[in-house]
Amino acid sequence: MKLAAFALLASPGLILAFQPPSRITTDIPSTQTFVLPGSVRPVIVHAQDQGPVEPALALPRITLHLAMSPDQRADLLQLLSEQQTPGNARYHQWLTPEQFADEFGANQLDIQKITEWLQSLGFSSIEVARSRTSVSFSGTAAQAETAFQTVIHQYLVDGQRHYANATNPILPKPLEGMVESIRGLHDFHPRPLGIRAGSALKAHFTSNISGSHFLAPDDWATIYDVKPLYANGITGSGINIAIPGQSDIALSDIAAFRSAAGLPANAPQVILSGTDPGTNSGDESESDLDIEWAGGIAKNATIIFVNSQDAFGSAAYIVENNLAGVLSITYGNCEADLGTAEVNTLTSLFQQANSQGMTVIAAAGDQGAADCEDATSSTATSGPAVDVPAAIPYVTGVGGTEFSEGSGNYWSATNNANGGSALSYIPEIAWNDTTENGTLSASGGGRSTMFSKPSWQTGTGVPFDNARDVPDLAFAASPDHDGLLICSAGSCVSGFRMQNQDLNVIGGTSASAPSFAAVVALLNQQLGGRQGNINPTLYGLASISTDAFHDVTRGNNVVPCQAGSTGCPPSLQLGYSTTVGYDLVTGWGSADVYNLLSQWSLYTPTALPEMPDGAVQISVGADGTVWGINNAGESYGYDSRSRSWSSGSQALSQVAVGSNAAIWGVNTAGEIYNYNSGTWDLVPGSLSQIAVGADGSAWGLNSSGEIYCYNTQTRSFAQVPGTLDQIAVGFDGAVWGLNSAEQIFRFNAGTQSFDYVAGSLAQISVGADGEVWGINSNGSIYRFNRLTQSWNQTAGALKAISVGYGASVWGLNPESNLFKYNSANDTWSEVGPVLKSISAGAAGSLWGIGYSSQNYELVQASQASQSWHPLPGELAKVAVSSDGAVWGINADNQIYTFNPVTQGWILIPGTLTDIVAAAKGVAWGLNSYGQVFQFNPSRQQFGLISGNLSQIAVADNGDVWGINAQDQIFRFNSGTQSWTQIAGALSQISVGVDDDVWGIDGQGAVFHFNSQSQAWTPLSISLAQISAGSSGNVWGLDGNGYIYHYNVQAQAFEYVPGVLTRIAAAFDSAVWGLNSGQQIYRYDFQTQSWDHVTGALTSIAIGSDAVVWGINGGGGVYYYR
Repeated sequence: MKLAAFALLASPGLILAFQPPSRITTDIPSTQTFVLPGSVRPVIVHAQDQGPVEPALALPRITLHLAMSPDQRADLLQLLSEQQTPGNARYHQWLTPEQFADEFGANQLDIQKITEWLQSLGFSSIEVARSRTSVSFSGTAAQAETAFQTVIHQYLVDGQRHYANATNPILPKPLEGMVESIRGLHDFHPRPLGIRAGSALKAHFTSNISGSHFLAPDDWATIYDVKPLYANGITGSGINIAIPGQSDIALSDIAAFRSAAGLPANAPQVILSGTDPGTNSGDESESDLDIEWAGGIAKNATIIFVNSQDAFGSAAYIVENNLAGVLSITYGNCEADLGTAEVNTLTSLFQQANSQGMTVIAAAGDQGAADCEDATSSTATSGPAVDVPAAIPYVTGVGGTEFSEGSGNYWSATNNANGGSALSYIPEIAWNDTTENGTLSASGGGRSTMFSKPSWQTGTGVPFDNARDVPDLAFAASPDHDGLLICSAGSCVSGFRMQNQDLNVIGGTSASAPSFAAVVALLNQQLGGRQGNINPTLYGLASISTDAFHDVTRGNNVVPCQAGSTGCPPSLQLGYSTTVGYDLVTGWGSADVYNLLSQWSLYTPTALPEMPDGAVQISVGADGTVWGINNAGESYGYDSRSRSWSSGSQALSQVAVGSNAAIWGVNTAGEIYNYNSGTWDLVPGSLSQIAVGADGSAWGLNSSGEIYCYNTQTRSFAQVPGTLDQIAVGFDGAVWGLNSAEQIFRFNAGTQSFDYVAGSLAQISVGADGEVWGINSNGSIYRFNRLTQSWNQTAGALKAISVGYGASVWGLNPESNLFKYNSANDTWSEVGPVLKSISAGAAGSLWGIGYSSQNYELVQASQASQSWHPLPGELAKVAVSSDGAVWGINADNQIYTFNPVTQGWILIPGTLTDIVAAAKGVAWGLNSYGQVFQFNPSRQQFGLISGNLSQIAVADNGDVWGINAQDQIFRFNSGTQSWTQIAGALSQISVGVDDDVWGIDGQGAVFHFNSQSQAWTPLSISLAQISAGSSGNVWGLDGNGYIYHYNVQAQAFEYVPGVLTRIAAAFDSAVWGLNSGQQIYRYDFQTQSWDHVTGALTSIAIGSDAVVWGINGGGGVYYYR
């Protein structure tokens, strides 16, 4: 009897420190009972009942799995989120099983009561898990029937005899809520998911002229681009991969495989948990496959094989003893065959694994979309189903592909010393050998019926189905084209060959899963430690990378189904097809392993400090400026460089941000404030609601709903006819509102009044580029179509919506789950945490407030794995607007504009020596005489404007500034179509998209134009070059090329390490630069350092981080994507 774990129970004061609260308040022997639901194996419903088992039947390992309390469950989910959030104090702070016990396990006193109860019933060999999440013991069928008030019968299933409990267990009432499930009352073990190839495998090795090919590890490493990692020393050294099994293996088979594959000798560690299951042929080859291929790709990793009578029990042993950073399991069952109690227990197990830093990889299944079918079935009868554990959100599910060479030459005529002959990546289709083999044989995939869609499962192609979708990605799995070589049961006597020259070939997702588990081991070595649940990063990277994944867009996992059976459509074909992006057959497709690992750190979710006293309202400007209000009504601004909140020293009830130069607020008394140069200035008027556009225009409503617009000339709010309940402001006059009857209105700048727009909405949001979205009272989602001037409905239902710039549209559903709009397929995908409010900002970013008042920031990273693309023609200068319009001038001063449809240049009449661009087709230029020209869109040509300048700059609101040869400063008056001189003298001027104006005089002194005082404010720094993307993104270089960034909060420039000769800033915090060697750099605000970008340029222009153009020394034009 193993009770050593309770040696400390005599000292309660010791064991109660850091203990969860006790939940068993009375003695366990009790006349009151409860039923443990979901504990009957569903398969016995249709099995042949053979009657009761012998009372003396030994049940060698029964396990009570203990449930967490609701508070513990919530705390664990919070921990798992924090462990994957960079910047959080618990980021990658993995737990030990003992630490897990102290936070999420049962109280020691409860454990003691349970063990004493089991002892009183005569059970023996009692063991308590290190995490205090389970208690295991041994007994007989009679003892189990008495203890759990059930009966255990024999059943005949597919010709095989099994035993199982016939009814749900009944337990003493004090254990209600404590016991999650009971394992060990039946002997239905999870099934292996490997499929053997057909019998006709006579001597067709990779090099055979018959054209048949089979995969050795060297082939896999070539096809999926692993070898560059080997060259860099990334081989899995120092990393453990754990494999659960349910059969003995022969170490001689593993040694023979490694020898045949040219791998270094590296025998696995073998651990027996409980009673030895002996050798079972199907299970033996399954474990051989897992061990050989996990160790074949991660060739220097340590493979730990845990063997017991049940593979799920082996997995539990691995987690409970924290044996490895990677766990690969190729056993499973469909959700319906397991029952809810066992699925819940597996979920808790793999949550614990994630908290310990373990990455769990599972095979997605081999019966296509019909996972509940037997491997020998030829027709589906049980409907669509997915496999567990692959469907569990804390597990990465791996599906299957097969190669489709077509007419390409991808194989060498001979093998190399390692048995490989693949020459390169081979195009893939979805694995589906059902027609060829006559049995269901295809990549598992589909929608879970037990798990809702996790927050990270988003991206192009991800269905809007509120279900966990499977798989996550896929690799070679076809046993027929081309199967994986293994050694098993002494099969390899000469290299991979059997005695009769046959080959032992296998496939299925049991082949793809351990192969990818090896990839994760390589990732762990490269990053220096465990990664936990990789799914959030995997999906995040898939949304931004162009070459980390091989998108599989051909094939399906469709299988035939029986007419009239569950879920069988009229076509009698059940399953899914591949699509662009994610699909329910291959997930994101396979991976280019080198690119995947090289780009892994490009996608990093952003962690934020909590606003003091908790945030209640937050507002994000088009340039990324963030302000918020806390529970005490205090205002705070966020400093992205120091990643901290700074007090605005002003009590407000609402804050609204258009950009760093347009920050407004109102307080509970209706007083209006404008933030300017570090202080809040009181503005005449009274408002209860305020809204600010990306162009700085400010609008508001008073307590009666009357509408007001801020007049920059009079510096006061002027009333506009009408009344509204809500108002939303975008850019350049895009002002919309709703009244109390949910009628829709749009501001007409010509009549200076609001026009009625057909429709009915309860909420409206306008983006920085004028995109308009809304939600009606039923939660239906609408988008305003500018061409038809009407509303288009999109699928889904939301209770809140926020529109940023471009296609950045976000929403909260009725359960407060966060969703993002996918413009590519007009769908919504769940992407983030539960939030109570959201505000969309620049470059796809979103800020939100959680129900704990924690601030969240989600950043849709851009530019990952991108490169420069050349275009025809040569230019001397290029200009880019914030909305992506591109203009250029060649060496002969001819003018061009870029046509994104034809990817070519359109010649514009005239000649210019300088050109600048702004949003909505605005462009200005200067010729060699200093004459000024403005582009006329209707005539498609530049027209002469009065004036003579040496430099010109333009903002997105159309405001134009210039400097003449005498350093005099001018501002264009659109009303009089003439230039107004502004006091001061500058030799260089730069204007942000939000009309934030900066300049440098002839001595290098820096000046900032104050829009309130209409005067220049000097700064104590000397610069040679300045670039203003927006008021929150101003950069400069001094005479030595040293780099400086303007800190808005400190009202001063701060040194940033590095040396450049040119710098360019955009409105969305993007900053790029060139050095004297024409090398290209982009600033990373996360690492606060410069990232080198491949290429060489002499000039660069950026409209945003998604719109970057450059010219090389020969005049060649390039754009970055």
